[in-house]
Amino acid sequence: MQASAAGNYTVAATNSAGTVKSSIATFTLTQPGNSAAHAVVGSGYVAGRTVTLTNTLTYSGTATALSWAVLLPTGWSFAASAGSAGDQGPLVGQTSEVYWAWTNIPQSPVSFTYTLNVPAGQAGLTELVALVGVSNGTSLQFLATPDPLSVPQVMTHGADTDQNYQISLVELTRVIELYNTFNGTVRTGAYVVQSSAGALQTEDGFAADPSRLSTATVTLSAYHSADSDRDGKINLVELTRVIELYNYRTGTNRTGAYHVQTGTEDGFELGP
Repeated sequence: MQASAAGNYTVAATNSAGTVKSSIATFTLTQPGNSAAHAVVGSGYVAGRTVTLTNTLTYSGTATALSWAVLLPTGWSFAASAGSAGDQGPLVGQTSEVYWAWTNIPQSPVSFTYTLNVPAGQAGLTELVALVGVSNGTSLQFLATPDPLSVPQVMTHGADTDQNYQISLVELTRVIELYNTFNGTVRTGAYVVQSSAGALQTEDGFAADPSRLSTATVTLSAYHSADSDRDGKINLVELTRVIELYNYRTGTNRTGAYHVQTGTEDGFELGP
């Protein structure tokens, strides 16, 4: 099997009764030391604004060429990229597919970000697929993880469990509870997405993860809005930000009001 065969596949079975198509199966081919990951900066996208993605490519040995290609949802377009974004990159306003290539190879791991324009009418969960290429003795292609990357529509802060655009004392206390997760005697603030069938559901869809070491790295399918660096942990600075939202006042009345705002660490800003 060639590395170029990586991708998503379906099978169609046809007989006299008609045609039935299978669900999508993903084929990836990797070799030790080569990997790629991407994640959303912030809680997701806001229709009519921009969303930024972080990307990390790790390769082994001596690489002679690297590439990163992303299929864009309908109506989405490229805005900008930063970091080690390659010798070749997409044009501003480019749609359908964006592509980066490196011939002057930076040291592994290679990290860069790119920003996309989201159409005003966009709604619901959106998915991004990134195909990565590495030439280091073998021409290899594989999909960045998670595959696909789910990009949710940002509506409310993850702490705002009643979705009233206000952070209450009870909701703040829940974030403090996640922050106070310990592994032994070490406070880690580690959490996981609560997705186990039949489990007692938490108010925010997350659960403390006391088994994770403070030095462990994780990739989650979703991140709490407070977790602005997307490391699966709530640290003191991130907790302080939620306290800042909670402490918003109108006159002498604490309301905890906030609104969606791009460009901030969490995608939100103080006030209605």
